[in-house]
Amino acid sequence: FMIAANESVAQHLADKRIPVMYRIHESPEKEKLRDFERLLQALSINYRRGSGGVPSFQHILNTVSGTEYEFLVNRILLKSMKQAKYSALNKGHFGLASDAYLHFTSPIRRYPDLICHRILKNTLNGGSRYSEPELEHMAIHLSERERVAMEVEREIEDRIRVLFMKDKIGEVYEGIISHITSYGFFVELFDVFVEGIVLLSSLYDDYYVLQEEKFRLMGKRTKKIYRIGDKVRIRVAFANPEKNQLHFALLRK
Repeated sequence: FMIAANESVAQHLADKRIPVMYRIHESPEKEKLRDFERLLQALSINYRRGSGGVPSFQHILNTVSGTEYEFLVNRILLKSMKQAKYSALNKGHFGLASDAYLHFTSPIRRYPDLICHRILKNTLNGGSRYSEPELEHMAIHLSERERVAMEVEREIEDRIRVLFMKDKIGEVYEGIISHITSYGFFVELFDVFVEGIVLLSSLYDDYYVLQEEKFRLMGKRTKKIYRIGDKVRIRVAFANPEKNQLHFALLRK
């Protein structure tokens, strides 16, 4: 109902060619798509292309659903998407497959919705309207403030999670590798919604090298592989809420 309401207002104003602030989500960049396709090919996952030569994401998600690759493919696909933002130009919403979309349903908590309410109200009663340059100026500012608010929210949540784990030093959990870097890999726990890092400097059995194009780390001597989506057992080793640091020690199977 929310999406239908947002689409209806957007389409109504677009049909009347009235300037409004759209919520847009552009198509993924070609380079990001190439990286995603390389992953599918490396995992021998068959896929087909949809309109415009873009892989059929829905078909891919259905193909990997319930398989060992589900987490990996979902995570990398999400990272290949662009971020949604506000704009005075209607570029459609790729994620919702919508030709015209805006934020209209939450005017008490989101300023862009209030702007759209004003525009619709003034359209119905003949009041003054915003110009397209005014809307674009506001769209840029509001998109930037949205990013700042999201970053603050994420950091607070991360620190709360680290604080939650502070008195659990030494406890053992199972999780899944959610992200890989040149200095370690992050593990998202199953039992609690917490993510921490296993530093490569704590792995003494080998020297591990990041193979970025394959989303994995490989040991030079043992050829041991750690890849996004692998399940692992860890022990909580260090938790510092002030520095927002949570370290895990990997437990061998």
